[in-house]
Amino acid sequence: MDYTLLILLISFTLVSRNLLITKALLTSCCLLVFGFWFVCNMFTGNGVTDAVFYHLFSSSKGTSLDDIKSKIAMVAVFVLIIIFIFIFTYKRKKSLRVSKQSKLFDGLFIITIVLFFTQTVSAKNVITSLKLLSNGNGSTVARFYKKPNPESTQKYNYVFIYAESLERTFRDLDGKNYLPNISLIADNNLDFTDVRQISGTGWTMAGLVNTQCGIPLVLPQGNSAANITNFLHGADCIATAFKKNNYKTLFIRGSDKEFAGGDKFLAQHGWDAVQDKSYFEQHKLVKPEDLSGWGVHDDILMDHAYSEFIRLSDEPNNFLLSFLTVNTHAPAGKFLSECEGLIDYNIKNEMLRSVACSDYLISQFIKKIEGSEYFDKTIIVLVSDHYMMENTASSLLDKHNDDRRNNFIIIKKGVSPQKISKTGSLMDVWPTIIDLSNGKDSDVGFGRSLISEATSPMINEVVENRDVSDYLSFASHLWSYPSIKDAFTYSKGKITIGSQQYKTPMLAIIDDNQNIHEVYFDALASNLATIGAQRKRMLYVDGCKSIDGAGHENACAYILSPEKTEKLIIGNAGVINKWDAETSPIYHGKYVGFSSAPYYVITGNSIPVNNGIASRGVNFYHYDSKVPANTKSASFDTCYGQQISSEEIAELSNNGQSPLIFSSNDSLKCDFPIDSFFRITGIPDTDAIKFKVQVTGVLYKGKAKYIIGEQDKPLDVFIKIDEYSVYNMCNILGDC
Repeated sequence: MDYTLLILLISFTLVSRNLLITKALLTSCCLLVFGFWFVCNMFTGNGVTDAVFYHLFSSSKGTSLDDIKSKIAMVAVFVLIIIFIFIFTYKRKKSLRVSKQSKLFDGLFIITIVLFFTQTVSAKNVITSLKLLSNGNGSTVARFYKKPNPESTQKYNYVFIYAESLERTFRDLDGKNYLPNISLIADNNLDFTDVRQISGTGWTMAGLVNTQCGIPLVLPQGNSAANITNFLHGADCIATAFKKNNYKTLFIRGSDKEFAGGDKFLAQHGWDAVQDKSYFEQHKLVKPEDLSGWGVHDDILMDHAYSEFIRLSDEPNNFLLSFLTVNTHAPAGKFLSECEGLIDYNIKNEMLRSVACSDYLISQFIKKIEGSEYFDKTIIVLVSDHYMMENTASSLLDKHNDDRRNNFIIIKKGVSPQKISKTGSLMDVWPTIIDLSNGKDSDVGFGRSLISEATSPMINEVVENRDVSDYLSFASHLWSYPSIKDAFTYSKGKITIGSQQYKTPMLAIIDDNQNIHEVYFDALASNLATIGAQRKRMLYVDGCKSIDGAGHENACAYILSPEKTEKLIIGNAGVINKWDAETSPIYHGKYVGFSSAPYYVITGNSIPVNNGIASRGVNFYHYDSKVPANTKSASFDTCYGQQISSEEIAELSNNGQSPLIFSSNDSLKCDFPIDSFFRITGIPDTDAIKFKVQVTGVLYKGKAKYIIGEQDKPLDVFIKIDEYSVYNMCNILGDC
């Protein structure tokens, strides 16, 4: 229906002159909505999810450029369609006539617009997803939050398996079961059939937090979790509770433990030890052929996990052993030679072969524990950490979108086999395990046992209203934002405010209660310009040497507001000096911010073009200060060998009569010459612009004003648009 209605909208727009510009704008809005959904769906396979907002606001370090090329191409297609509509309407406005059928077509256009926003998959998904950005009121649901207490009359050892993306849906895809061995195990144990993926779930780090803490994962905006020392400092999680009951805790993963801040989360929430890829390498447990891009192959991982199970079982303390697999990671997984001849040879799809291989390996691991002398006092848990994202088997999974569910199986000796259809989420996993273990109090966070009469209040809200913003708000406050009234100290690139520590540079919004509200570590100029235009209070902190270049080892902190700037010099013992300064120019006049950097750092700008996203290479902008929405741009992937078109630049700048802003992104220079850039801008510093060196400036009448950054480091630049002057961070902070 989406495609049909879009085609009808374009047709009804162009057949009559009535309200032609209005119809073109409305049609373009519909195309933007559909385009945003379409590109998001290419990543997630589920349209716009909270994972989309997580990655929009978080570091993209590790993203494969090859993986996103097709997405960038689709964005370009939608932009070109919109441009075509406006060019056509502009050229045909006078030639189109008002006919007797015009009112009919206009009426059909209105009906089609209504249908698009009320009936299409894309529009309904985008509109619903906007609720994910709602702040909510966490205080209204605080009473439902419970600290975990796994104390029970009988102590068990636990083996908890996170199966990467191995959702329950693979048990029946078009009538075929790709998890036959796991299905057999599930049939003989407790199998939970309605474990859904809800807001604050949907990616690996979220899956770990959901299960262990009973809460949705909500990261501070712009935070990749690696830049904050305390990961969810206010959350109470299951491993910590087990440690208080004298359990040993061990987490094993084949990937790098630092990924997505996982090292901080696990270390700070009860895990005695974390063994990751580097552990396997240091202890010579792997050969080069045992590693893939995601980490240690699952066969090696599970062999080691079983050895650790035996070791821990022989020790006097009870234990919690958990591990995370990797070989079913999207987009294609990794089929292992260990599975040759042991899975259905008719399976040809790469991902489905990987799924079938994982089914074999995990089931063999479980059977080994079941056959061991230690199974009597062991409970095994198997969950999928989230639904599988866009992958080579998505065409099959898409047919089952409404029926997709996560795996959750509990294997325990003597348990009566049962299929449990009670609706739940990953937050209900540990409450269920504790309940089965005869725990005194099974509630964990917002999670509730799926074998009890109690139902998670968050699940009730999902089923009844589909609005969990209050729960997301509560979870966001568990990051324990400090107040600017708290003590400040600085040492070796880290600023400590109260009990929370952040890497610098950092930018934060200050709320009316003097508390830090949102934190940014990348795209500083872009965010600072946007927040300044909203006249909000901010805190900016960086090493003084980075700001003024004078060689100081202390930190310079600025509390910015429309009334004044408070400057603090901070050392390792606290605030050394403090005084009031003039209001930052970011609150005066109109500034736009440009943040460029290597691909693994968040970049962007504060002008209304392409949602502030900059393409790789160099971007030129004709900024319309009177009507910012009319700003035009041109992008050239010089790193891919694309020469800059003199004709296109001339047209963009009205033959040199209008100033152009130019800004690089990722890298302007690779193995290809960029003579066209130097020829057009007239920049003489050809030797200064190297691979992954950023440059931003203004070109007017053949002369360029610009700032060149340092190699492999982000560059933040501000342009004052009424005079097209170029400023760096210290200009904006009044500290040059």
